Amino acid sequence: MHAGDLLAGSCESTGSVACVGLDPRPELIPDEIVRSAVAQTDDPRKQVAIAFETFMASILRAVAGHCAVVKPQAACYEAYGSVGWQVLERIVAEARRLGVPVILDAKRSDIGATAVHYRQGLLTSAPGLVDAQQLPGLGVDWITANPYLGGDSIEPLIGGPEEGKGVFVLVRTSNPGAEDFQDQVVGDGSLLKAVAAKVHEWGRGRQGASGFSDVGAVVGATWPAEAAELRAMLPKTLFLVPGFGAQGADASQAVAGCTDQGTGILVNSSRAILGAWQSATDADPVDAARAALDKMNQQLCAALP
Repeated sequence: MHAGDLLAGSCESTGSVACVGLDPRPELIPDEIVRSAVAQTDDPRKQVAIAFETFMASILRAVAGHCAVVKPQAACYEAYGSVGWQVLERIVAEARRLGVPVILDAKRSDIGATAVHYRQGLLTSAPGLVDAQQLPGLGVDWITANPYLGGDSIEPLIGGPEEGKGVFVLVRTSNPGAEDFQDQVVGDGSLLKAVAAKVHEWGRGRQGASGFSDVGAVVGATWPAEAAELRAMLPKTLFLVPGFGAQGADASQAVAGCTDQGTGILVNSSRAILGAWQSATDADPVDAARAALDKMNQQLCAALP
């Protein structure tokens, strides 16, 4: 399926524009899961891996069908070496089994063959040594990418629309330091507008039946005015919207970049969902996460036009 249609269809079928961030950190893992993991092995890395996989898999099963997409942060897994990456592989496989689209937040960027290898390893497959073998990579549906190196770092990540893979390009990030570079004047506008113009160019003619391209834009919820301006520039572009919840943006800010039909956005929340159990008295951690997602869905739905 075309990558834009995949996400647009998931929003429609679930009635949600929520993206659940699967970003495990030791401090977010419930105590019961920690104790169980420690009891199973003396290897500290394996303890973390067991705990991460147990909690993320249970969260996945709880949110499947109630969010549009999930978004693992690669760094949370990579920090623990090979065992962490193996957990990520199994979490992606579980999402596929459950029919939940996956965006990998990896912010990859490089030129030429290196960018091609990123695409092979994360989105598609890499060639083997004999008999034209293709060795499957991680197999996520979308990745995030940093455009700082220019077009020849993004274009190799973008394959044919028939491959069903997509790339979200960083345009306006949610962090306060975004202004350091993204607001710098380039020509007649800002750097972020120059990047947005390139996203429009890269996505031209790549729309699916939903009308959305397989080249998307990361547009932080903490900059609602810019989000509305960028929507005018990018009418056929899906926006991945970080910054809701723990980073301070509310629902009205998070949906500022949606289309007039209330579509075209995927609003991410991670800590507020994974860590919901920490402020929910006597609540099961997975139930608390699902309740936090339900509340997020209600808030976003109420804010959409």
